[in-house]
Order: sequence, then C-alpha cells, then structure tokens
Amino acid sequence: MKGAVEFGMQPGVIESRRAALTIGVKTVIPYDITKHNEPPHKSHKYYNKGTKSYCLRDVFLKLVERGETVRVNQEVKQRFKAGNGVPSIKFDIYGSMRNDIKYITDPMCKRLGKLVIPVEQGTSPTFTCSIQVGFTELMAKVKNEDTGTEELMQIKLNRIGENALILDLATPSED
Repeated sequence: MKGAVEFGMQPGVIESRRAALTIGVKTVIPYDITKHNEPPHKSHKYYNKGTKSYCLRDVFLKLVERGETVRVNQEVKQRFKAGNGVPSIKFDIYGSMRNDIKYITDPMCKRLGKLVIPVEQGTSPTFTCSIQVGFTELMAKVKNEDTGTEELMQIKLNRIGENALILDLATPSED
C-alpha cells in the first residue's frame, strides 16, 4: 500500500510498472486461407463489398500484453485507414486477463470503452489510435491525421476498479 500512496503523491518515483491487462482494439483484417481456414477463424469470416474481398471481423489487435513492463505514461500507437463512404469510425478498446486473445468474442475479453470520430463525407482519412499505459488509468486518443480532430477517453484502473474488472472479465462480453 505504501508504494501506491507514494505513486499517487509523487508519480515520478516510479518509472515503470507491469501492465495489469492485455489491452487491444477491435479491428478487421484480410482473410488468408492459409492461416484462417480453421475454427474459430471461419466464424469471423465475411465478404467485404467495399474491398471486394473476404475479411475477418472482431479481431483483437493487441497493443499491450498483461505482465509487460511499461513506462509510466508510455504511449502505444496504431494507425488505421478509414473506408471510403463511412460516416464515422469507431474504436472499441478491449482488455483481458489473458495474453492469448485472438478475437474480442474470446472468453474473458471485455470492452473497456469506445471512441467514435466523424469522417468527412467523400474522404477516407488515416487515424492514429494511441493509448497511454503504465499509469493508474488508460488515456485513449483517436486522431484524424488529415483534419487534426481528436477524441479522448479516460479509463480508470485503480485497485478497486481493477478488481471489479477482473471479476467482470470472468464472463464473456455480450457487446
């Protein structure tokens, strides 16, 4: 408890911590018959009319792994390209006590929050999703690289909240 109090009063005394959760975002990836022709991959396969190709939906793109050493306020980033004609892009942020998550529908994978950012009609901008980790909360930010528009979200991971999240992760997400 003494370390937690010191960290709250003087955050600079701790340089790094272990990630309490595996953190990632929901994404779509191209379907590859050589890698994705077995269950559970096949249940996530769909035909994308926009790209005229098969894809996998509900893929968990891992940004930080549980137990990984992260610097205080370390930022992890991932870039995404929006499809043409979409009115907005949604970033769903997920967490799990497990490190082997492949899909957001896997047991013990829980949505922590989501960010929605508008897309100007007729454009397909690039977005950067960045998450600050290594603190007592996650700070998620999505930035439209073309317009500079940003959306922010704070996810608290204090001891009480973290324990509640661990208990909550015992049941699969229904979102």
